[in-house]
Amino acid sequence: MQTPPISSQRSHQMNPTMFTPISSPLSPPRNPTMFTPISPPLSPPRNPTKNPTMFTPISPPLSPPTNESQVVNKDGLPSGYLAPTLQLPAAHKTIIPASKIIERHFEAAEALSAEEADWPCRGMGFKFLLRALTQLVGVSAQLTDDYAAWIRADISWFIQHGFDFGMAYACTRKGWRPLLLPDDVVDLAAYRNEIWDEYNKAMEWRKNILVLDEETGYEVIEDPYEVKPNRIWDLKSNRVVDYTMLCANLTAYAKVAGEDELDPEELHYDSDDITHSWTKDSDKVVYNTSVNGYQWPVRFPARVTIEQVRRELLSFDSNYNDYVWLDVMCLRQDAGARFAMIKDKEWKIDVPTIGNIYQLATCVVRYLNGLGRVLSNRGWDDERHWLQRAWTLQEIREPEVTHNGGVPAEIMHPMNIMGEVNGRQISLRKALAPLADYGCCELYDLTREMGRRKATNEADKVAGLFYLLHTTRLPAYSAAVPASEVWVRCFHELPFLPRLEILFDFPYRGDSGTWFPSWSQLMNWPDRKPELTYEPPQWDDPFPFYVPPSENADMSHLYITNVRLVPNVWLEP
Repeated sequence: MQTPPISSQRSHQMNPTMFTPISSPLSPPRNPTMFTPISPPLSPPRNPTKNPTMFTPISPPLSPPTNESQVVNKDGLPSGYLAPTLQLPAAHKTIIPASKIIERHFEAAEALSAEEADWPCRGMGFKFLLRALTQLVGVSAQLTDDYAAWIRADISWFIQHGFDFGMAYACTRKGWRPLLLPDDVVDLAAYRNEIWDEYNKAMEWRKNILVLDEETGYEVIEDPYEVKPNRIWDLKSNRVVDYTMLCANLTAYAKVAGEDELDPEELHYDSDDITHSWTKDSDKVVYNTSVNGYQWPVRFPARVTIEQVRRELLSFDSNYNDYVWLDVMCLRQDAGARFAMIKDKEWKIDVPTIGNIYQLATCVVRYLNGLGRVLSNRGWDDERHWLQRAWTLQEIREPEVTHNGGVPAEIMHPMNIMGEVNGRQISLRKALAPLADYGCCELYDLTREMGRRKATNEADKVAGLFYLLHTTRLPAYSAAVPASEVWVRCFHELPFLPRLEILFDFPYRGDSGTWFPSWSQLMNWPDRKPELTYEPPQWDDPFPFYVPPSENADMSHLYITNVRLVPNVWLEP
């Protein structure tokens, strides 16, 4: 059941001193203080068993209280930890019809319907919620008293703090994972404390990767290829959840389950990622939805619903995953001027590192004609088509892990359909063929392709180019800074080989007072002369070669040896 557009949503009062979980009840809060950046609450007490009502959700509340000091409330919990007692709308207070409770039996790992995900835990009642979640997670009804006490405490937490069924399922899918092991294997208190330790470490690392470059005064991201997404869409529960918390849960589980050697490369959840073209603003429908906790409006193409896309993704065979990254759901979008600072802060890191998400993906679902839309051979030359967008260059993966979405049943071989590109008929396979190696091609080929493509903001091209060139540090994203300025200030961040290619291959010097080309010149790199042979630079290791200075040597000299001549190449005046 699709949530209605924004205009039809109901406003309700919230307690401004509290904060909301990542997935709030059906009606969106109108208090702007509720929309704050995702950050962990104060750490829960070290001995959870002394507080039976405590629950460590798989997705933490949106933000800590204004006063982040360790203030303990009457229940002995840090004041920033408790979620608010929400004033629920009438629909949320309504008890679910008894017929639905009696007749509904859940299979293990089943996907909830959109309507079921919106059921309020309060309306479901303790008994039915307990039965439903244990069936979904696959927890046996024959549990030890210790494990049963944890489950009862979690159920009470969901009911008392206004969770809906979808978010409760998202939490327990991974949060109850240790309950599937014998009770003498995992110390649940240690496990949940370990989750928060890992989460806090990950958030502290993320906070420190944005640094100011001393040479240029521009913000850059250190270790950019280690950055993971903020959020991810859980298709089974139909809720957007905190990806950092999911990974912390995975690491904590591995530790308490006795896995001594932890490979950092494996400590993330496999996901499918969606790459798609954006339709015109006039051809979009805007929804405020419980799927992403009403954090920002979600824009979908007209006649395409969230549930339609979700059902198509769930219909893929078992080789695909339950978690999906979709930009309109998981990357903070515009939600009005008052939230612009929050979005800008997140985008500084999230936008330049989007390519990481696609490199981690076990499958990339590609919608060429727009999100959720049917694959068609029309409009391949349109500037909004997937083949013409600059951003999709970094979303390309190998054919064996790429799936075309929206393929009609009558199209048996989608890669063979014919469309028009640059005035000539060409198959989709051939149209995509030149793109396959853009993650490891020469700078010339990459910039030529990037230059012909379209972008909403020229800064998108800069971010995409730097990412594909595998720089040690990436420029922080800012739509307000001109692309030409970012290029000049961060040129020194490029790896050695692209700079060498520019030095020897770009035909003329820059027009902005630098030896290298300006951004405009780069995006209009002239055609190579067909009578010349171009080869990548070659040298003998090590290159460059640095000779330790003697007492009489100039300390600033860099000594290069074994330079090879490339025939048929000259510098034009």
